[in-house]
Amino acid sequence: MAIDPEVLPPSNNKGNNAAYFTSKWLLYGSIALGTLIFLAIIRHFFPIILIGVVIAFLLKR
Repeated sequence: MAIDPEVLPPSNNKGNNAAYFTSKWLLYGSIALGTLIFLAIIRHFFPIILIGVVIAFLLKR
């Protein structure tokens, strides 16, 4: 079954003008989840970075 080209006029912009809708709770939830993941990574690596800086400072003396 083929699409008849006369059914859709060439000036049809309904698909181009369609707005993409994202709900606000999805946006806020993903920002909150990203923040929590970022903070968890920082909390995990902060002691390792701090120990590395202290050891580098002690070895330079």
